[in-house]
Amino acid sequence: MNEEELEQALGALEIYKSNLEQLNQQKSFVDLSLKDYQMAKTTLEAFKDASEGDEVMVPLGAGILTRMNIGEKRFIVNAGSGVSVEKDYDGAMDILQRRMDDIETGLKSIDENIKRMEQEYEKLAQYVQRAYEEYQRSQNVQNP
Repeated sequence: MNEEELEQALGALEIYKSNLEQLNQQKSFVDLSLKDYQMAKTTLEAFKDASEGDEVMVPLGAGILTRMNIGEKRFIVNAGSGVSVEKDYDGAMDILQRRMDDIETGLKSIDENIKRMEQEYEKLAQYVQRAYEEYQRSQNVQNP
């Protein structure tokens, strides 16, 4: 391997590293999104067995809760594209669970991509290391 090919291999290695960093950032974002949905599910579950007039604690976020008295159990759900729809408990929970399932599927896909890319990165890193050592030996032979 000559110097130019070695530089190209090192460039490819840097691209893999950058792509891995981006995938890990994407995974962190998706993890946060899933946690947000899990919090919403936990909050929604607090309403399941509550009756009209019961008091429940509802998280607002950032560790802040509020007490609420249950009225009619209807929930406004973002249906996408700026459209919201009113749902009962089961309808809201169904939408929430489907979204969580989609997020979990996406997370699995990201994890698979990370694993595959890490394996490819490791193979390339080993190849570059061997090529570099070979290149160094050839330079030492040419310049005694």
